Amino acid sequence: MREKERDLANIEMKETFAKQDLSRDLKDRDDTIKRASEDLQLYKLQEERAREEAEILRTEVAQLKGIIEEGDRSREILVRELSRQKEQENERIRENDARKDAEVKLQERLN
Repeated sequence: MREKERDLANIEMKETFAKQDLSRDLKDRDDTIKRASEDLQLYKLQEERAREEAEILRTEVAQLKGIIEEGDRSREILVRELSRQKEQENERIRENDARKDAEVKLQERLN
């Protein structure tokens, strides 16, 4: 009888240890799942921030492209205006040269 009691006590003790092991394993797995969940939330936040930053950069790039295009148009306008002014100045110079030539010819005829 004592042997059976001892066997029963051993079985109960093994059962208690097994329950403790199982409880510890479950707690470890719960902790692992909790850490993984927290990591996942952190990664999701980082991903969302990266997406927001990418959208901001896309917006800035679009704005800069618009500014560059406006600058290109302004430059083209300035180049045309400068070319027009240069052409007018050249025309005035040609007219003055023609007038001077005419004056020289007139002076030569008078002399």
